[in-house]
Amino acid sequence: MDLIVCVDDNLGMMFNKRRQSRDIEVTKAIINLCKNKILYIDSYSKKLFEEIGYRDYNILEDTNLIFPKNSCYFSEKAVPGFVKNQVKKIVLFKWNRIYPADLHFDIDIKNDNWKLISSEEFKGHSHEKINMEVYEK
Repeated sequence: MDLIVCVDDNLGMMFNKRRQSRDIEVTKAIINLCKNKILYIDSYSKKLFEEIGYRDYNILEDTNLIFPKNSCYFSEKAVPGFVKNQVKKIVLFKWNRIYPADLHFDIDIKNDNWKLISSEEFKGHSHEKINMEVYEK
């Protein structure tokens, strides 16, 4: 399973039960990354995809789900460590800012043998610069 998460420079994901930021270009990039795969999202993320007319996703309702091999999970509200053993690839979208955060990305990519295989910078709709980093074991 490919895990997809948006983080700030301190790996923050959410603050006060809300996403720190959002950008329509990131949503489009997630859809592109998950083309020909099964996309799972949190119910909280549904609005991001529906705003651009995309509805080919599954709401993750069971945190004990064994993800199919050909799947992606976009995690916004859940600390992703609970799926750590199923993850084959991590895609981090970085806002290149520091926001207040009370929920942080909890997979230690530096010490758990994850290797950066690609990094791409692109211009977002609301962010001048967004980085996409892809890690594999």
